[in-house]
Amino acid sequence: MKPRRTNQERSATTQAAILDATIEQLAEHGYGRTTTVEVAERAGVSRGALVHHFSTRSDLVLAALEYLCERRLEELEAGIARLSATATAARPSAFVDLMWSTFEGPLFTAQLELWMAARADADLFERLYPLERGFGKRLSELCTEALGDGAGPFYELTKHLMRGMAVERLLKSDERERNDVLARWKVMATTTVPSATRQRRRS
Repeated sequence: MKPRRTNQERSATTQAAILDATIEQLAEHGYGRTTTVEVAERAGVSRGALVHHFSTRSDLVLAALEYLCERRLEELEAGIARLSATATAARPSAFVDLMWSTFEGPLFTAQLELWMAARADADLFERLYPLERGFGKRLSELCTEALGDGAGPFYELTKHLMRGMAVERLLKSDERERNDVLARWKVMATTTVPSATRQRRRS
């Protein structure tokens, strides 16, 4: 027989189901339709159970954003660990692929929904901004770990390029142009971070 789960384990499972449902709801239907009622139905829990864990809608969506950021960082950290086995000269190109992989799924779409909502919601903006700052700082650190101290400008350019392409994808489904841009940026990456490459070769 399987051991009975503790109350803490059951609570953690319920919270994860609610947060996953919130992210899915944000990505599929937008911030306006991400209500506690809709999320509870999608998660398969009662609204009372949802409110027990997240008393307000703002608490819910911000907890979901934090959860979302943690998931994206976990993906990136695992990818950066794999980059350590990649030849130094190939790392900038591999880093581009790794970054783009985190912009392709529903996680970025849900994040974008919250950014847009925060423009007109001062309370949401005040609570959202520190989370985004912390997330961006960790991304920059991961780039430095992968490519060296000279990679900061390359990271910033890559981040803004991919945000733009990810937003464009919401309206334009044809991937050919984006794939071409990514291929060109990977070629340019080998000259965009020369100092980082030299640093890695000396280490």
